[in-house]
Order: sequence, then C-alpha cells, then structure tokens
Amino acid sequence: MERIRQHAEDFISKREAPAYIANDGKQTPMRGHPVFIAQHATATCCRECIRKWHKMSTGKRTKPSAAGISCRCNYDMDSKRNGEALVQIFVDADACPVVGIIETIAEKYNIPTTLLCDTNHILYSNYSEVIVVGAGADAVDYKLISICHKGDIVVSQDYGVAAMALGKGAYAIHQSGRWYTNNNIDQMLMERHLNKKARRSSHKNHIKGSKKRTEEDDVRFAQSFEKMLMMVQEKFQKNTKTMEIGEMQL
Repeated sequence: MERIRQHAEDFISKREAPAYIANDGKQTPMRGHPVFIAQHATATCCRECIRKWHKMSTGKRTKPSAAGISCRCNYDMDSKRNGEALVQIFVDADACPVVGIIETIAEKYNIPTTLLCDTNHILYSNYSEVIVVGAGADAVDYKLISICHKGDIVVSQDYGVAAMALGKGAYAIHQSGRWYTNNNIDQMLMERHLNKKARRSSHKNHIKGSKKRTEEDDVRFAQSFEKMLMMVQEKFQKNTKTMEIGEMQL
C-alpha cells in the first residue's frame, strides 16, 4: 500500500500539480495502475475535473496534498468499500421523463450525474451538473458520447446513442427500463430503421403515437435503473480489488 501511495504522489506531482498542463484531460490512462482507476473514480484525473468537482481553480500550481487530493487519489480501499462514487451517470435529458427518478437514485448512492440538453430544453437541477449544448442535429448525442467513459451509465431513448455508448464500454438503459446490450442492440437499431420507414409513409398509413407514460412505467424504470447501478458498482469493486491484489504481489 505504501508503494501505491508513493506512486500516487508522483503521478499527482507531475501530471496534476503544474499550473499549465498541455495535455490536460488526457494525462491519466483509464487502466494500467490502481491509482489511475482511483483518480477517475474520484474525479481527480485532470485539472479540469478537479476544478469542476472539487472547486479548485486552474492556472496555478497546486500542492499534491492540497484539499486532500493525494488522499483521494490514493488507492484507498476503505473509501471504495464505503461506497464512494465509482461511476458517473450521463442522461440524454431532452424531453426525458425519468430525470427525477434518476437523480433520486443517484443521490441515494452518491453517484455524480450529468444532464445534457440543447438550448430548446434548458434544465435546472439541485443535484446534477447540467450541460447545455447548441440545438444542432444530434449535438447532445455527440457531446454525451464524447464525455462518457467505460463503466459509466448512459440513459437515453436513442438507440444510436446507446450503440455508441456500448462501443465505449459504457452501460446504457432506455427510459422504459430496458437495458441495451451487445446482444440486443442490433435488433433495436433495426426496429428504429423500420419505424423511421413507417413514419415516412405515415401519410398513407396512420401510425399510432407512443402510449401515455404511467406510474407503473416509472416504477419499472426505477427498479431496472437501480439494479443496473448496483451491478455496475459491484463489478467495479471486484475489478478494483483484483488489481489491488495484483499490485501487492509485485
């Protein structure tokens, strides 16, 4: 453990502490060392994340021990077992009917959550970070995919967004509570294609709209979403423990 602490201090001193970092946002790999995983889990992987989540200004050199950064970046297994945030949740929040449910469950498990919307659907939240992007076609979708990472959870009703999230190693769930997986995404994309064809021919055939959302739908989503969140956290903790054992054997 002491060796890992020394590595953490070295990484922070060289990669996070300088006032100017040319490759900020890319200096911490996603894997290869338990400290890297801990940094991403605690939002101390780059100065921008430190600014956003820990309210520390950029543009000046930071002591590695400032505001407990070295402590939080150390591979502190006790804090991991106590359930600190191991993943992030990203929500395609334009006209999303389950934002409140997501935030309630995310707050219960202390999971950082980001809502993404365009300028036509500006949101406000007391818990989540809100990112507003331009109203261009698919702007929200591409922004979401650009900031989510492997192991994160993406909530979207767009099958294309879900497919890209799965491609990055993230988990994805529909607002109905249905999980997107590598086993069903191709079929769902085909369904989307067929639905688009049906809509284009709707001037000839009347297409029924989606059913009005019910309380049962909300309950179903809440149960499915919480189940996914617990599964993802459990997987992360197992992987983290495995890597710690491997480091201790070196």
